[in-house]
Amino acid sequence: MFDTRFELYGESVFTSLRSFNGQFVCFALHRRRLFESCSQCFGVLGISFEEFCEKYFPETIIEEWLNEHPNDYFRFTFYMDEEISLKKFKFSIESLKLHISTRPMAEAEELNLLNLALAPYPFSQSYRPVKYGSYARQIEHKKAAMRDGFDDALFYDEQSRHLLELTTANIIFVDKTGVFYTPEGNHFLQGITLKCFRIFAKSENLEFKTFNISESSIQNYEYAFALNAVSLLTYINSIGKHEFSSKNTKLFSSIRKKFISYLERST
Repeated sequence: MFDTRFELYGESVFTSLRSFNGQFVCFALHRRRLFESCSQCFGVLGISFEEFCEKYFPETIIEEWLNEHPNDYFRFTFYMDEEISLKKFKFSIESLKLHISTRPMAEAEELNLLNLALAPYPFSQSYRPVKYGSYARQIEHKKAAMRDGFDDALFYDEQSRHLLELTTANIIFVDKTGVFYTPEGNHFLQGITLKCFRIFAKSENLEFKTFNISESSIQNYEYAFALNAVSLLTYINSIGKHEFSSKNTKLFSSIRKKFISYLERST
């Protein structure tokens, strides 16, 4: 018998991130997003961001986590230990629970390549970009893509045919002049790793643009890669029937190494 809203409805918010050499990557941004997501998902919490951090992420506890898991994957999931009644729409801070899961993250020696299927976006234009714990809609499309021999799905808007995001990652395209492009849109999640890459690109004097990218224009780009907080940057080998040239993997590897070095310096 399911006794909580979390178990029955999958009602939760979360963030995933990595630790490097005993430091979290972009932890301030992750904590801010968690606070704002909890406020939107569970109603008014009645505490400030500073009080939220003091309650759930005190410095002494963070230090213990990082001493024990200096180079690991972390997932912080907030949920309500509350009755399952759908009539309840506001919750107290006392009912907000934090679950933490970790696993070791070994740096891959070989370059991982993604082959992407194209799939219609499962959410509407009014979708609020909150990192909800239930990824059932996204994973449904990922499983369908994997059954067809792909690694993941790349969503597109059915009306405009503009590309949006992967099931659990953002995407960046690179043209022949070295300019970086990420899809435009305010109804899908702009991930923290993408935000960090924007800052990195500026620090390296790399041109970075937000742009409407259509399915038919994929061939105009030299290569593309996915970004999320776990795998960081992953080279995309193909999208649908279009394959990117393997000659660009060296360029990508160089950018990836520089970005990881930047993250390590910034923690």
